[in-house]
Amino acid sequence: MAKKKKSKARTKTEPVREQSETVVREHEVSDFGPDERWQHDEFAVERTGKGGGVSKRRRVTTQTPLDRYLSRGQITREQYNAGVRYFLLHRKGLGTARVTGKYEPFSSKSTGAESEGQGQAYVAFRECERQIGRQLADCAFDVLLMDMSAGDYAKKKNADPKGGILVFRLALDAIADHFGMPR
Repeated sequence: MAKKKKSKARTKTEPVREQSETVVREHEVSDFGPDERWQHDEFAVERTGKGGGVSKRRRVTTQTPLDRYLSRGQITREQYNAGVRYFLLHRKGLGTARVTGKYEPFSSKSTGAESEGQGQAYVAFRECERQIGRQLADCAFDVLLMDMSAGDYAKKKNADPKGGILVFRLALDAIADHFGMPR
């Protein structure tokens, strides 16, 4: 006679925790995201204002090639600030699509019109590229905006990969000079 197999479905039930059993400490609940992210990368806690009791933010300090070069000491803080300014100018001039919250089949995502600020930022970005020269602008564009390493940029141009960081430093210095930033 064939034996009946028992169902292997789970019959155990987890005990339900009472709300009073759960103790949440203030430092465990934050706006900084899950702790798992902060285990893998270096980060800096920065204040967002000058007054007392100002909220803080965490910023990953090794996220882009520019961040990594600063943390390794391959570029100076002034060069870093010039690179950030170049990046932000491009981002502001680039513009983004206006996303609508409608579920219509033919909803428009963009009006196609630029704001005045976007146009000015784009013109300023192109002027900066023109002022620093084609080779340095190519390097700055690839490293700062495309997240390519300076060595990979040099390989792309059939040059010595160790010389890529030198070209990148020159590009950052030229950007800083264009914006009138101190070196």
